[in-house]
Amino acid sequence: MATISLFCEDVAQERTVKAIVKRLQEQFVGLPSFEYSRRTSVRGGDTMFGELRTYIRLVEANRLSKPDLLIVSKDGNGVGYQGTKRRLEKEIGPGNLSWTVFAIPEPHVERWLLWDQGAFRKVFGAPFELPKSNSKTSDYYKNYLATAIANAGIETIFGGAEFAEELLENSDLDLIQSFDKSFKFFHDSLVEKFAQFVQEKDHR
Repeated sequence: MATISLFCEDVAQERTVKAIVKRLQEQFVGLPSFEYSRRTSVRGGDTMFGELRTYIRLVEANRLSKPDLLIVSKDGNGVGYQGTKRRLEKEIGPGNLSWTVFAIPEPHVERWLLWDQGAFRKVFGAPFELPKSNSKTSDYYKNYLATAIANAGIETIFGGAEFAEELLENSDLDLIQSFDKSFKFFHDSLVEKFAQFVQEKDHR
């Protein structure tokens, strides 16, 4: 059994990323079974960088088991995909990048849950309008998701993140990729890594 370690900025990231991983697993024949290790940041935000650095040091010192795949997820927060990725790569170190995939929603992970109107209607039984595709307003997508769900008559605890798995189970991932480059970067990186897993398994 292979291990995937999810090192995420917060609960919203963890729920969303894990749901995407499960969806993409279904597309591959011959993938090993996966066991998940949760390493969600304690305080979130930029404190995640130091927590990630500590995690990597513990793995390198054999104090924690090295996973077969590390997925690091953090909001871009307007900094951008590349800028956030460079900062994360610095904390991880070049020797550990071969077993790492990055999920960097820009600006926030809630944006990934808002592009499939059909999925939203199926999960919540109500229509909603697509958000602006390029809003720079702080927390725009977080607030948009929470408001859309509230307008459907549903209460939330985590601003809608608790419905991430249901939404993504019913979403057209190709559609989300067409709207969101940061989603496509994660999608394509994970597909490439899964293809490597299958290839390695076939050669054993």
